[in-house]
Amino acid sequence: MDFEDNFEKKAGKYINTFENKKITYFSEKKIIRLKLLIKYVSNYTPKSKIKKEKESVLKYLSLLTNIDDSQNFKKKDYAHFETIYLSSSVNKLHKFGFRFKYGWVLVLILILFIDSFFIYLIDIYNIPIASIIFFIEQLRRDLKAYEENKLW
Repeated sequence: MDFEDNFEKKAGKYINTFENKKITYFSEKKIIRLKLLIKYVSNYTPKSKIKKEKESVLKYLSLLTNIDDSQNFKKKDYAHFETIYLSSSVNKLHKFGFRFKYGWVLVLILILFIDSFFIYLIDIYNIPIASIIFFIEQLRRDLKAYEENKLW
């Protein structure tokens, strides 16, 4: 039995533990997202390029199963764990529609700055079209990812 088969079985055990343990941070939506992430990570090809991400997903799941209610973790702590362990997987699966929530805001600020710079230089007071188009497109992608449970 190789690592790929073990990955799906181990991840399935951890997910079952989450469903039985009823951690307050893990809503039904969060568990569905984790299952979907595990499915995409396990089916990713070539297998050699996703091995590190599989290990980090398993580390994340094992870490969260070892947390008990007495440790008083907050949402911020769980989000920090997601950033450490799941960010590389979400980045790798970006082409399949996985996205970080509002990960595009810094780029929007940069585009707004560039738009305002051009308005200042050219002295044309128009609507910053590039930033509006970018904002609408990124918001549409976030909504689509949210509907498909791929928004982190």
